[in-house]
Amino acid sequence: APSPSAAAPSPSAPAPSTEPADHLPRGAAAALIAILVVAAALRLVSVASFTINPDEPNSFAPTSVEDVLAGDDNSLLHPPLYRLAAGAWLGLWSGETAAPRWWWRLPSVVLGVLAVWLAFVLGRRLAGTHAGLVAAALLAALPSAVFVSDLAKPYAAASALVLTVLVAAGWAADRPERSRRWLIVAALAAATAWTDYPAFAALLFVPPWLVWQTGAAKRRALFRPLAATAALVALSALPLLPLAAAGVMFSLARSGAGGATAGATELAVAGYPSAPALTASIGLG
Repeated sequence: APSPSAAAPSPSAPAPSTEPADHLPRGAAAALIAILVVAAALRLVSVASFTINPDEPNSFAPTSVEDVLAGDDNSLLHPPLYRLAAGAWLGLWSGETAAPRWWWRLPSVVLGVLAVWLAFVLGRRLAGTHAGLVAAALLAALPSAVFVSDLAKPYAAASALVLTVLVAAGWAADRPERSRRWLIVAALAAATAWTDYPAFAALLFVPPWLVWQTGAAKRRALFRPLAATAALVALSALPLLPLAAAGVMFSLARSGAGGATAGATELAVAGYPSAPALTASIGLG
C-alpha cells in the first residue's frame, strides 16, 4: 500500500488552476470597466456641443431603399448599409420636435465605445492582457477617435467593424477547418464594405496579417478557407465598385487633386439623378 507521504501532494507543488483559459483577472476587469466608462464619458460630454455638420445628413437615407441600393447621389460618399441603418434609427425618434443632435449621434457614441472594447480583445489576443488594456486606453482617449464618435457619420461604425473582422478572423484561424466561422468573417467583412469605402480598403491587409500572426503549423490549413472567404467578400463588394469609383473621382475633382478632368468627372457621375448639380457644385457644370 502506498505510504501517506507518497499519496499526499507536495506542499510546494502549485494547485491546478480551476479558472478557464480566457478568464480575466479581477484587477484587469476593473481596469477595463474604468476605461470603458471614461471612453463613454469623453464621447457623451461633447455629443451635442456643436451643430449638425452639413455633411452629416449625407450619412442618412432620405430616399427609398430602392433608390439607395440603385446608387443615389449620397452613395458617392458613403455606401448604402450605414445610411439605411442610420435612417431607420432617426425614424425611431417619436418626439413632437425634430430629433436632437444627441439622438443623431448616439449610435456613433455606442459604436465608438464598442471599438474601445474590441481594441482590448484584439490586443489581449495578440500580446496579452496588459497590451489589451493599453490599446483600449489609447483608443478611449485618442482625440480623433473621440471626434468621429461624436459625428452622425459611418466612421465609428467602420472602426468597430474593422476591429470586429480582425477579432473574428483570429477566432476563425484557431480552427480553420470550421466553415461556419469563416462565413461569419465573410459576412462581417461584407458589412464593412457596404458601410464605408476606406474601411473596406483597410481589410485588404487582413489576409497577410492573419497569415503572419498564425503559427507555422496552421498556415497550410489556413490558405484554402482564407482564399474562399476573400472570394466571397470580393463578390459581395462587386456592386459597390461603380459607386466607389464615381465617389473617388468626384472627391478628387471637388478637392482639385489627382488630376481629375471635367470630362472624366462628368462621366463618372453621369448616372446619378443630380449629376448636373453635382458637377456644378465643384465648378464643372
